[in-house]
Amino acid sequence: MKNTGILRPIIIFFLLSTVVFISCATLLLFNFKTLYENKKLSIDAYREELIKEEAMQEGQDDTYLLSTQGYEQIMRVHNESRVFLYTFGGFFLLILGAGCLYLYRSVSRQHLLNIQQQNFLQTISHEMKTPIGSIISSLSNVQNYDLERQMETKMVGNAMTSARRLDGLVNKILTAAKLDNNSMTYVIEETDMSMLTKEVVRRFKNRIGETRQVTTQIEEDLLVDGDSSALISIIGNLLDNAHKYSDDDSKISLKLFQTKKNKISLEVADEGLGIPDEHKEEVFKRFYRVGTEETRSTKGSGLGLFIVQKLVTMHKGTIKVKDNTPKGSIFVIEMPGIKYAPALEGEFSDELA
Repeated sequence: MKNTGILRPIIIFFLLSTVVFISCATLLLFNFKTLYENKKLSIDAYREELIKEEAMQEGQDDTYLLSTQGYEQIMRVHNESRVFLYTFGGFFLLILGAGCLYLYRSVSRQHLLNIQQQNFLQTISHEMKTPIGSIISSLSNVQNYDLERQMETKMVGNAMTSARRLDGLVNKILTAAKLDNNSMTYVIEETDMSMLTKEVVRRFKNRIGETRQVTTQIEEDLLVDGDSSALISIIGNLLDNAHKYSDDDSKISLKLFQTKKNKISLEVADEGLGIPDEHKEEVFKRFYRVGTEETRSTKGSGLGLFIVQKLVTMHKGTIKVKDNTPKGSIFVIEMPGIKYAPALEGEFSDELA
């Protein structure tokens, strides 16, 4: 992706870094060369001074002269200068490396942001224009034509369906924004995960009708400390995701059970196209969608799994995706559970984020 706003500072930085590196490297090499020359001159000068001041005894050689206290002093000064140059060179390389690392991370974040912005624009242009066009078309037919009551009711129903889809997309965008800037408010309380999951599945079945087989295995009286609205959103988004990315005649299965480590495990499996290994971590990023024509042609905002991952993390849980057999995907969530207790009575909100 070409972006001159990013490339220009990168090129300037690396040109300046190259000039500075070559200059400092040349300076260091020159200083090392000068240091070793000075050492040699100092040793030669010391040897000559000894020869002048004392008559060399018979049998003594240069090795004896160079092992004296004066030679040790020369080497001490030389080593101190060498340590200084090593320290200076290492510090410079450290600063230069830190600058390059900082630049790389900044550019990577900017590149990712640009990709997310492009995906956002594509999502808005497709996911919003489609229901808006449907609403306009349906209401236009009702307004401009003398339709029979049955047809008029159908047109209004189509408009309402598109309006709900548009409202759901707007809610997801707002939810993602709140999760990003940590402005989402939660009410953490003891929640019957079993009862809540059954309710979400019931609504899901009513919404999709008889077009899809949905099987469940839900253990009774499983409790978690969590926000009921957030938990509803987690389960609803996973079911919606399984519904969108698999065929109508395929099966969706949901399991809720307690593990041996006192964790609550939620598994939602589909028999769709599946997710390649290289995309299994990426699918939880905002606006990310697997880059195949089959999945990109499916209606979706690329926000559902992002929201799920954020909400699961908020509940101190983990989420991962693995392959289903023979085809499809299984999304597995684990979060801390609390002791078994009788099911809680109460009603749940009708809003599914």
